[in-house]
Amino acid sequence: MIIQKMICQIQKINNSINDSRCELNNNVHVIKSEICGLGKTEKIRKEIKEKKKEYIHFPIGGNINRDILYNKLKVVLDKTEKIKKEKKIYVAIHLDLYDNNEPSILNEFLFSFLITKFYSNSENIIYISKDIEIFVEVPNCFEEFISKYFEFFWYWYYQNR
Repeated sequence: MIIQKMICQIQKINNSINDSRCELNNNVHVIKSEICGLGKTEKIRKEIKEKKKEYIHFPIGGNINRDILYNKLKVVLDKTEKIKKEKKIYVAIHLDLYDNNEPSILNEFLFSFLITKFYSNSENIIYISKDIEIFVEVPNCFEEFISKYFEFFWYWYYQNR
C-alpha cells in the first residue's frame, strides 16, 4: 500500500513536469514547473541523452550586461562547434534561467537567442545554428517570471495553455 502511494506521487510529479512543457518552435523547448525540486534539470538531461546529443549547460542570472551575455554565448557556441567537429555529434543547450539585475537585457537576449538566432554586441554578431536544440528551464512561478523577462512570450504562453 505504501509503495503504491509512492508510485502514485511520483506519477503526479512526472505529469506536473510533462504538463508544463511547451514548444516555442521545433528546436526550442520550454520546461517549467510551479513546484521546486521536481527534476526539470534531470528531465532535460535525460531527453538530451535519449536523443544522443551532447549536453551543454548554459546558466544565466545574477549580474548581467550585454558584454557578459555575449561572451558567455560565444564560449558556449565555440564549445558546440568543437564538439560537432571532434565527436561528430549534435549538441543541445540547457538554458538555465535565474533572477537577474537587468530584465530588459535578458528579455532582449532571449528574443535574439531563441527567435532570431542572432545576438550582437557592439559590432560583433553571433549566429546560433538552427541545428542546435535548446531547452529553456524556467524557474518556479512561471507567470511571474515571464511577465518580468519574457515580454514576447505572453502571446505564445496564452496560446499554449
